[in-house]
Amino acid sequence: MKVKMGVLAVVLGLSSLAIAGDMDVQSELAALKAQMQAQQARIAQQDAQIAQMKGENWLNARRAEEVKALIADVLADADTRASLLQSGMSAGYQDGFFLASADGNFRMNVVGQMQIRYTLNTSDQAPVTVPGTDRAESNEGFTLPRIKLGFYGHLFDPTITYGLSGRFDTNGLQQGQFGTNDPFGEDGDFELEDAWVGYEFAEGWKVRGGQFQGQFTREEAVHSGKLLAVERSMVNQLYTLDYVQGVEVTYAGEIAGQQIRAAGTFHDGSYSANLNDFWVRPLVGAPVALVPGGDLYDFGIGGRGEWLVMGAWEDLDDQQAWSSGNRSLMIGAAFNIDEAAGGNGNTIPDVVKWTVDATLELPDLMGLSVFFAYVGMDTAEKDTTFQMAVRDPQGIVAQVGAFVVPDKIDAFIRYEYIDWDVNPAIAAATAADEYSTLTFGGNYYMKGNNAKASLDVIYAMRSTNLFNGAGMIGSGQLPGQNLVISQGDQVAVRGQLQLMF
Repeated sequence: MKVKMGVLAVVLGLSSLAIAGDMDVQSELAALKAQMQAQQARIAQQDAQIAQMKGENWLNARRAEEVKALIADVLADADTRASLLQSGMSAGYQDGFFLASADGNFRMNVVGQMQIRYTLNTSDQAPVTVPGTDRAESNEGFTLPRIKLGFYGHLFDPTITYGLSGRFDTNGLQQGQFGTNDPFGEDGDFELEDAWVGYEFAEGWKVRGGQFQGQFTREEAVHSGKLLAVERSMVNQLYTLDYVQGVEVTYAGEIAGQQIRAAGTFHDGSYSANLNDFWVRPLVGAPVALVPGGDLYDFGIGGRGEWLVMGAWEDLDDQQAWSSGNRSLMIGAAFNIDEAAGGNGNTIPDVVKWTVDATLELPDLMGLSVFFAYVGMDTAEKDTTFQMAVRDPQGIVAQVGAFVVPDKIDAFIRYEYIDWDVNPAIAAATAADEYSTLTFGGNYYMKGNNAKASLDVIYAMRSTNLFNGAGMIGSGQLPGQNLVISQGDQVAVRGQLQLMF
């Protein structure tokens, strides 16, 4: 009986173990089944996404056109670069448009300038004593004082330089604008200004020959597009060398630890390049009998020196004290001797003129800029029978400017004065022996001097009738100054828009 009971216990134990094992297998199978179902669901979802992508027209017609246009642009740019760079040439804009070779031995900078000016002039006209000088009391109109194009750079290597530029003649003594009848009025012709070749023969030493702007007055050395006023002073117009033809040697470097620039020029005489600028001759009343194509002077010799007391030369290239600049001070001096030409009925005397000037810029003090210049002249008579209306005139220019809004809006005031040293034997009919004007105004800078709008007022406090005469202008206005020949005081309001590149 005991044996049977033991056997039964063993059988029951084995049965329970079998049942437990079967339950574990079923659990595992159920888990595997659930995992497979989840995987099938993910696969089905992926299949649906793939099917959707296959059915979508994602590269539609518009996208195809955009791709084609992009390819065309890339090919066009590649063709352009290939044509320019076939021999290593580069082009771009860096302080002006340029073309240059890859090795830097050839470069051409293209520059341009355009000024559009409107002027309103009113004068207090007194009875005139010289026939033909009567003018209207109020005159107004538009002019294009400067339309210029130039090319500058170097050839073969950076030591061989060149300059070629000119302007369209749109600022002559305009026929009829102020009631004049001037034979040298504007005609739209292209007039040569710069035409020179230069060579740097030693460090800091350069020589150039051809036609260029002679270095004498400081105002003339500043580009016409980088002034505070709409136009340079009349003092500058009278004493400048203007464009001359000749040879110039310059030096820029250190002497005794000081920064120095100097220039010496041998030329054909003041104003020798453009004889059409008849009005600039500071010989009022002189009986000039110059044959067309003749020379006023046999030759001229001039020199100018500049000392940079502090600052940097490049900060003094214009008349503005920009906030990015340095405190700068420069002192300059110059002289020039013109030997009068003989023959052709020429009665122009020998002329010696000189100047001293100072320029100060303080960017950290509201962009303050100060300029002062003194000029003088001595005229040696050719013979005892020759008489001049003006003998040894002297003049000064004083100018102060400052920024109202840094680098954006400025204001300035300028005073100029000339003591004519009148010869009463020939100039008795004139109303005054002095010339003085006050100019004030401001500028709005859109892109520095490259794009700016200017407005100023010039007030002539004395008669300008002394300018009348064949030796000076022989017409009814003072070009550039927008003043007319008048025996009374007068005012001119000038607005100007300028673009340079």
